Amino acid sequence: MRREYGLDALRVFAFVMLILYHSGMGYVPWGWHVKNNELSEAFIAPMQFLNRWRLPLLFFISGCGVAFSLRRRTLVEFRSERLRRLGLPILVAIFVIVPPQIYFERLAQGATFSYAEFYPSVFQFVPYPKGSTYSSMRWRRSRSTTACDALGRCSQIGFRSARGGSTWPRFRTCSLA
Repeated sequence: MRREYGLDALRVFAFVMLILYHSGMGYVPWGWHVKNNELSEAFIAPMQFLNRWRLPLLFFISGCGVAFSLRRRTLVEFRSERLRRLGLPILVAIFVIVPPQIYFERLAQGATFSYAEFYPSVFQFVPYPKGSTYSSMRWRRSRSTTACDALGRCSQIGFRSARGGSTWPRFRTCSLA
């Protein structure tokens, strides 16, 4: 199986966009965890452009990766491999990386507790923003629709399996809402 270097380059571009987008969130007027005291009007148009394309592009790339991955393994093998590769990183994100972000947001909103007093609230498992636990399942319907659209776009490109058939028969319908 040959490597798709164009897809690799697109992935790098998408993650550069993602980093730039999140770096700029402190300087635009709409909501974010912690804001800079001085906002920038110059950031608004580029941020709106990035907001429109960053997630669909990532979903597209992910869908392509799934298509390539399913060429070499069964659905059960695929799920098991994804759990092994992504399970620990998501747990580290939920319990190590995201809580300080929520803590600093709470401080910016006027809270006066220490991090040691805040951190146990993460284990109450009340999803953010009401609680202090990050929940990756907080998708809006529009994002779910975008994911289906991006997955469908990837299928339209016409990836083929080694036997010549489509790699997408399992993904003809999509319902994430």
